Amino acid sequence: MSVMEKIEVDQSNEVGLGELNERERTVIQFFRLLDEVAQQDIIRFIYILLQSEFD
Repeated sequence: MSVMEKIEVDQSNEVGLGELNERERTVIQFFRLLDEVAQQDIIRFIYILLQSEFD
């Protein structure tokens, strides 16, 4: 990934944060501190919860 692509990704991540409340921003910040495996585990867990909601 080039430096410019990294900057664009970082900027796109920041755009939506202004719309969140303090608690939501804190959750996102803690999520970003997790390693990739932990992030994927959480994403799978949320996906399963959402699947059961719509079944």
